[in-house]
Amino acid sequence: MSTDDIQNRALLAYESGRRQVALVRALAVTAALVGLSVVVRGPVSAVVAPLVFAIVFFSEWRGTSLGQGVRRGIVLGLVTWILPMSVLRPCCANMDPAAIVGPCCTMPGCCFAAGAAIGLVAAFLAPRGRGRADLGGPAGIAAGTLGVTALRCTGLFVGEAAGLLLGVAIATAMVSGARAALVRARA
Repeated sequence: MSTDDIQNRALLAYESGRRQVALVRALAVTAALVGLSVVVRGPVSAVVAPLVFAIVFFSEWRGTSLGQGVRRGIVLGLVTWILPMSVLRPCCANMDPAAIVGPCCTMPGCCFAAGAAIGLVAAFLAPRGRGRADLGGPAGIAAGTLGVTALRCTGLFVGEAAGLLLGVAIATAMVSGARAALVRARA
């Protein structure tokens, strides 16, 4: 057996192990998040489970700053679950809670602003990679935040859900891009 064969077998075994660990972690995280979401938001939120699973599996398999970012993003995404509807729909804030049977109004702008605030925090909490302008950490934290936020958005109107998700994505991308540009300029 040549050294190339040994190296190839070792690499295959290593990658197989990484996939198995990623699969177990992704199943555990997805089950916990979707279970919590079904209890809090209802069974309709389980529709987003494949997205959450894909994000967690890929980031755990890939590792590096991307995996660290997704882990932080998942925790930060849980913040969207504690946002009261009075923040996402301020026009409902003065109404009697017992009188609100269904949606009282739609406010995608407020959802965008809340998402942007979360995205700004996410961008500053993103882990830095080994490279000077590695965007794996910011991409990971955005993906993790978006995955968990998508579970939250199942109870919102399409415009509100889009506003919340776009707010997170745009703010994270802008701050992360500016941070990468500063790192490049200093180099």
